[in-house]
Amino acid sequence: MLLMLCLPLFAQDRDGNTLRIATYNIQHGKGISSDTLSSKKQLALIERINPDLIAIEEVDSMTTRTPGRFLLGEYA
Repeated sequence: MLLMLCLPLFAQDRDGNTLRIATYNIQHGKGISSDTLSSKKQLALIERINPDLIAIEEVDSMTTRTPGRFLLGEYA
């Protein structure tokens, strides 16, 4: 917990360089308003944010929920 409190001290942009970090819960690739896969919309959002590093949560791979698709590979 103490480390998290110190992070803002190191997050300052001192020399003009920035590192964009994001986390995204893709909810198994489904859309917000439906259970249909919307990986194209989610990928467009990631591209718009343009992070240098992203942690993607709730990624399914080759399951019945994502009809045998490898979602992480599609997002990469």
